[in-house]
Amino acid sequence: MPEKGPLVIFGENNAGKSNIIRALDIVLGETWPGSFHPEDHDFHLRDPQQTPIQVNLQVDDVMMSSRAGTMAVAEFLWAFDPEDGDRPCRFDVGDAQGAVLWGNSACREQLACAIVGADRRLHYQLSYTSKWTLLARLMRKFHERLVADPDRVDRLQASFDSVVAIFHEVEEFSRFGDELRRMAGEFASNLKYGLDLDFSAYDPSNYYRSLRVQPTSDGQVRSFDELGTGQEQILAVAFAYAFARAYAVGDAGLVMVIEEPEAHLHPLAQEWLGRKISELHGDGVQMIVTTHSPAFVDLGNPGALACVRKGGIDGETIVTQHSRRALAESLQQRGASGATGANIGPFYAASATSEHVAGMFARACVVVEGPSEALALPQLLDTAGLDVLALGIAVIPSGVVGAIAR
Repeated sequence: MPEKGPLVIFGENNAGKSNIIRALDIVLGETWPGSFHPEDHDFHLRDPQQTPIQVNLQVDDVMMSSRAGTMAVAEFLWAFDPEDGDRPCRFDVGDAQGAVLWGNSACREQLACAIVGADRRLHYQLSYTSKWTLLARLMRKFHERLVADPDRVDRLQASFDSVVAIFHEVEEFSRFGDELRRMAGEFASNLKYGLDLDFSAYDPSNYYRSLRVQPTSDGQVRSFDELGTGQEQILAVAFAYAFARAYAVGDAGLVMVIEEPEAHLHPLAQEWLGRKISELHGDGVQMIVTTHSPAFVDLGNPGALACVRKGGIDGETIVTQHSRRALAESLQQRGASGATGANIGPFYAASATSEHVAGMFARACVVVEGPSEALALPQLLDTAGLDVLALGIAVIPSGVVGAIAR
């Protein structure tokens, strides 16, 4: 992971970006890794007999206690091997010396994962429809902290009791409650449960469950239906990051994944959101972004970029990620003697054009001198039956002859 800013995973469609996110979700998500059993389409070339699946996730600052004592966990290991009849699906942890032990919930809870998918579904995420929504997960966390103090729970109970007493000042409310209990008793006399009123606005199993998050405008509560898709997306990202910060600080680390944040946003909004996301990092929150938009690719921080593409004989996924130092050394070998790990980021941030950044999403690039060549070459190739756009080829103007090497 980069030292600052999000890790940006980019590449063409169907290159394997979603598989990387899915692997994170299997190891760090809400469900227990050992309970996930892949289907045929999860295997490379749909061949479950010949291709075991393995996920190795290196971690820092995670501890695990066992009979042998407390160990610092260096990596999470998840594997599925159909040939292992006793334990085909395994979740283990390893220490720095290579020792491997069965993983447990306590060590996983020190590093969780929150994924904001391409379908933001803000209304769903801010509801209690499922215990896995962002709001439900956050409120469970708050509830755990609240009930840790018995005195605070007693004071809260007394406050709620006073609210209920005010409700009962309405004569019709009290009469309806008495009538409901009487009729429920008559109709369900042989049943274990009846009906009763509860207007205390809290659930003892989760005191925060009554909390609602609503969109507002000019100080007025609005409906989610009034939000445009782009607005809904930005608010979903804002809530998810607030959730990540509240979840992580002083408690545990959290990996926050945002898939395709550019969806439903116009170009300027993409550029603005890309800048905002690049500023979000630290305090126990590690961010990962998958994208098809140049607006989220920051060449000033090359170590934070991971290019995903198909390659190899069988079309397997290949991920390329360079540190600043490794990238500088590569350029030095190509004649850029002044390239260093310190200056390479600022250099590209200042000199790269939008065409340069867009070229990073291409299958291949053709670098030409200026804009005239960039316009003419695709037309020339088209007359020869070669559609550069259909083939994912970018024709990039360098500006001047001397800038082609750059």
